[in-house]
Amino acid sequence: MKADSQQEQAKRLRAAREKLYPTVEEGWAHIKRYTDISLSAYRHHENGTRGLKGRATKYAEALNVSAAYLLWGNPLDLPEGIPLVGYVAANAEEHFIYDFEGNDNGDYINPIIEGAHSALKVSGVSMMPRYRPGDIVVVGDALKDPAALLNKDVVARIKGDSHTVLKTLKRGGGGLWKLNSINPLFDPIDNVELEWASPVLWVKV
Repeated sequence: MKADSQQEQAKRLRAAREKLYPTVEEGWAHIKRYTDISLSAYRHHENGTRGLKGRATKYAEALNVSAAYLLWGNPLDLPEGIPLVGYVAANAEEHFIYDFEGNDNGDYINPIIEGAHSALKVSGVSMMPRYRPGDIVVVGDALKDPAALLNKDVVARIKGDSHTVLKTLKRGGGGLWKLNSINPLFDPIDNVELEWASPVLWVKV
């Protein structure tokens, strides 16, 4: 589908930002959490002097709209969307059931995300400020070998444990993995085997 003109995109971007933040500066300060962009470059996007190009998804994440809305002016037309399947813990001590296959509540979300598999609601504070309790993360397919996800935020299942956690994936010792928190009050989970890990593709705050 061909994207709308830069001016039309700019109007929708500005309207989405103004709904949350009255000034460009306030909106930009929030958007910087999601994408590395200067204030002057962001102004170009709101003014329509530059196209959104690869920024649409990140802007959509920050402003609680869909990328489809920013690019084309309408929500993604899916019959259901991405299934919301449960909670993911941002604290290692939390336990819960996480099921990649089921969606007992029939809840769905509708972002335009290539490769999305399912969505989970964040529980816990160890990944703040990037992820807050109640945020919804959309994840891709589970990988048995998570090497391709190194240094990325993942939802991971620790082998031999009931923990499924939201962390940043790092290498541990002896071929094992390390799961880091963003919140400095929480220690990393060192040297664990993983059953699988899924990349975080999108977050709705």
